[in-house]
Amino acid sequence: MPSQGWISPLNLSPASTGVAGTTLATAATLAISPTSSTAPDYILPAEWLTQGGILRFTANGIFTCGSTATNATFALMYGGTGGVVLATTGPLAMLVNSTTLSWELEALLTCRASGTSGTAWTQGNVSGIVASVSQSTSRMDSSVFGTPAVATIDTTAAKALVLNGTLSQITGSPTIICHQWLIEG
Repeated sequence: MPSQGWISPLNLSPASTGVAGTTLATAATLAISPTSSTAPDYILPAEWLTQGGILRFTANGIFTCGSTATNATFALMYGGTGGVVLATTGPLAMLVNSTTLSWELEALLTCRASGTSGTAWTQGNVSGIVASVSQSTSRMDSSVFGTPAVATIDTTAAKALVLNGTLSQITGSPTIICHQWLIEG
């Protein structure tokens, strides 16, 4: 018998819908998903993620890259900026001599086991920012192409869901801005 599943935006707040995230313009790792002091990063409630549960992440924004080759890295985090890496792109060669071009990230997380040592499988892609003409999309998965990244997570405690970004260097003033950040469950 078919079952009915509901998809609902989880992070409807002024932070996710009304403001851009922090502009990444440094070689440090920063949370780039939209947040503010009145509406912090989305906190997934304790026990919300159970076996078979799925989260869909969608983010997009703009980037600028001067004439100096620069790598960008995106990472989905569970537990804030310093938390558990759910999936990462690894270094992506940004399209040089670009100003305010669009990028987009999409990923799916499936909870394979819940509890203090739960298991999350995450896979997705980033498009628009990659320099190679033959590869306009970069995968977010494990080092084996097409295999989801596997992370051990604690689903019994409330945890922040964050999108991190990193630039390899800052010559030529490269920037990445996340304008939209949607988490669906």
